[in-house]
Amino acid sequence: MLTALAAFHSDSDLQTVLQLLRTGDVNAKASQAGQTALMLAVSHGRGDMVRALLTCGAQVNLQDDDGSTALMCACEHGHVDIVRQLLSVPGCDATLTDNVSKNYIYL
Repeated sequence: MLTALAAFHSDSDLQTVLQLLRTGDVNAKASQAGQTALMLAVSHGRGDMVRALLTCGAQVNLQDDDGSTALMCACEHGHVDIVRQLLSVPGCDATLTDNVSKNYIYL
Protein backbone atom coordinates (compact mmCIF):
# COMPACT_ATOMS: atom_id res chain seq x y z
CA MET A 1 0.00 0.00 0.00
CA LEU A 2 2.76 2.45 0.91
CA THR A 3 4.49 1.77 -2.40
CA ALA A 4 1.78 3.99 -3.90
CA LEU A 5 3.51 6.96 -2.27
CA ALA A 6 7.04 6.02 -3.35
CA ALA A 7 8.88 8.54 -5.50
CA PHE A 8 10.87 7.44 -8.48
CA HIS A 9 13.34 9.61 -10.34
CA SER A 10 14.90 7.20 -12.79
CA ASP A 11 13.99 4.21 -14.91
CA SER A 12 15.76 2.03 -12.36
CA ASP A 13 13.52 3.41 -9.61
CA LEU A 14 10.45 2.80 -11.76
CA GLN A 15 11.49 -0.80 -12.43
CA THR A 16 11.92 -1.39 -8.69
CA VAL A 17 8.47 0.06 -7.96
CA LEU A 18 6.90 -2.04 -10.73
CA GLN A 19 8.56 -5.16 -9.32
CA LEU A 20 7.15 -4.39 -5.86
CA LEU A 21 3.68 -3.79 -7.28
CA ARG A 22 3.74 -6.99 -9.31
CA THR A 23 4.85 -8.99 -6.27
CA GLY A 24 1.97 -7.88 -4.05
CA ASP A 25 -1.78 -7.53 -4.49
CA VAL A 26 -2.31 -4.10 -6.05
CA ASN A 27 -6.03 -4.40 -5.34
CA ALA A 28 -5.71 -5.11 -1.62
CA LYS A 29 -7.90 -2.88 0.52
CA ALA A 30 -6.80 -1.11 3.70
CA SER A 31 -8.46 -2.52 6.80
CA GLN A 32 -9.70 0.83 8.13
CA ALA A 33 -11.51 2.45 5.21
CA GLY A 34 -11.18 -0.12 2.46
CA GLN A 35 -9.12 2.13 0.22
CA THR A 36 -6.77 0.72 -2.38
CA ALA A 37 -3.25 1.76 -3.34
CA LEU A 38 -4.74 3.33 -6.48
CA MET A 39 -7.03 5.51 -4.38
CA LEU A 40 -4.07 6.53 -2.22
CA ALA A 41 -1.96 7.48 -5.26
CA VAL A 42 -4.91 9.38 -6.76
CA SER A 43 -5.61 11.29 -3.52
CA HIS A 44 -1.99 12.45 -3.41
CA GLY A 45 -1.97 13.50 -7.08
CA ARG A 46 0.62 10.90 -8.09
CA GLY A 47 -0.16 10.48 -11.79
CA ASP A 48 3.08 8.57 -12.36
CA MET A 49 2.15 6.06 -9.68
CA VAL A 50 -1.42 5.82 -10.98
CA ARG A 51 0.04 4.78 -14.36
CA ALA A 52 2.31 2.23 -12.67
CA LEU A 53 -0.56 0.77 -10.64
CA LEU A 54 -2.82 0.50 -13.67
CA THR A 55 0.00 -1.18 -15.59
CA CYS A 56 0.22 -3.74 -12.79
CA GLY A 57 -3.48 -4.56 -12.82
CA ALA A 58 -5.07 -2.10 -10.40
CA GLN A 59 -8.83 -2.21 -10.86
CA VAL A 60 -10.24 1.23 -11.49
CA ASN A 61 -13.82 0.51 -10.35
CA LEU A 62 -13.12 -0.90 -6.87
CA GLN A 63 -15.04 0.93 -4.16
CA ASP A 64 -13.94 1.65 -0.59
CA ASP A 65 -16.15 1.28 2.48
CA ASP A 66 -17.95 4.55 1.60
CA GLY A 67 -18.50 3.41 -1.99
CA SER A 68 -15.92 5.81 -3.41
CA THR A 69 -13.80 4.88 -6.42
CA ALA A 70 -10.42 6.18 -7.58
CA LEU A 71 -12.27 8.34 -10.13
CA MET A 72 -14.37 9.90 -7.40
CA CYS A 73 -11.22 10.61 -5.37
CA ALA A 74 -9.56 12.26 -8.38
CA CYS A 75 -12.62 14.46 -8.91
CA GLU A 76 -12.89 15.33 -5.22
CA HIS A 77 -9.24 16.42 -5.07
CA GLY A 78 -9.34 18.30 -8.39
CA HIS A 79 -6.75 16.14 -10.15
CA VAL A 80 -7.99 16.75 -13.70
CA ASP A 81 -5.11 14.93 -15.43
CA ILE A 82 -5.70 11.85 -13.29
CA VAL A 83 -9.44 12.02 -14.00
CA ARG A 84 -8.61 11.93 -17.72
CA GLN A 85 -6.16 9.10 -17.16
CA LEU A 86 -8.72 7.00 -15.27
CA LEU A 87 -11.48 7.69 -17.78
CA SER A 88 -9.20 6.40 -20.54
CA VAL A 89 -9.05 2.98 -18.88
CA PRO A 90 -11.35 0.55 -20.73
CA GLY A 91 -14.26 -0.35 -18.47
CA CYS A 92 -13.92 2.67 -16.18
CA ASP A 93 -17.46 3.20 -14.88
CA ALA A 94 -18.24 6.87 -14.33
CA THR A 95 -21.82 6.01 -13.37
CA LEU A 96 -20.97 4.35 -10.05
CA THR A 97 -22.24 6.19 -6.98
CA ASP A 98 -20.94 6.23 -3.44
CA ASN A 99 -22.94 5.62 -0.27
CA VAL A 100 -23.24 9.34 0.47
CA SER A 101 -24.53 10.55 -2.90
CA LYS A 102 -27.21 7.84 -2.85
CA ASN A 103 -28.81 9.74 0.02
CA TYR A 104 -29.12 13.04 -1.85
CA ILE A 105 -32.38 14.12 -3.37
CA TYR A 106 -31.84 15.78 -6.73
CA LEU A 107 -34.32 18.45 -7.75
